[in-house]
Amino acid sequence: MMRPAGQNGRRSRPPSLRDSNHRQQHSSVGPLAPVPAHRLASQEPPTIIRTDAQLAEMVEQLKAAAAFAFDSEFIGESNYQPRLCLVQTATSQRVFIVDPLAGVDLSGLWEFTPVQDNPAIG
Repeated sequence: MMRPAGQNGRRSRPPSLRDSNHRQQHSSVGPLAPVPAHRLASQEPPTIIRTDAQLAEMVEQLKAAAAFAFDSEFIGESNYQPRLCLVQTATSQRVFIVDPLAGVDLSGLWEFTPVQDNPAIG
């Protein structure tokens, strides 16, 4: 069965099982319970990073921290080239949410990749 073209000129696809399950799970979400305090988790609201200057400040704070957490999210369900859409980092003092879709230069994050010549990385 052919579906009519959508606003972007492409034919719309029928919703997948994953799409319908996702909508069902989020339709019943009520108020979220408070997150219990933990000594390794910041209680401050997250800082949203949308500029190169903000990212440079975040990188300096991550360098100064004894340890930090890193998570990334990609959009890629409907194509073969995933697109980075979110980076989250956190120390015990701060939480950062980076918006790569805002055009932020993420090259500062490469400072944290292991390099053989870097004695600071064990």
